[in-house]
Amino acid sequence: MPKMKTSIQLDLFSTDNSKPAAPNTDQTCKPGVVCTLCPETYLSDQEVAARFSVSRATIWRWVDKVSGFPYPIKTTPGTTRWKVSDLVRFETIQAEKRPLQPEIKMAGGVS
Repeated sequence: MPKMKTSIQLDLFSTDNSKPAAPNTDQTCKPGVVCTLCPETYLSDQEVAARFSVSRATIWRWVDKVSGFPYPIKTTPGTTRWKVSDLVRFETIQAEKRPLQPEIKMAGGVS
């Protein structure tokens, strides 16, 4: 019997299939953000809305009104996607801007 060839399915942007991408330990990454050499992931407006627990209309409103919110990429006519890396960057910047909430003291000395 002839040997069967094992084929590896590559994604659209793969350049090297010899080993899976390992996390990047480069110090340019923000703490808490995992950088990898993996291809970029894209999300639809519906997936972005689910990520932020808002409606699709709110996502499109944020594109127009919220400073720093990532613009979508038009992939084909009628199809737009957001880069996950852009969304993570936006979330990180927003978290850094947010002041720590002061401890709220309840009546009667209970915190």
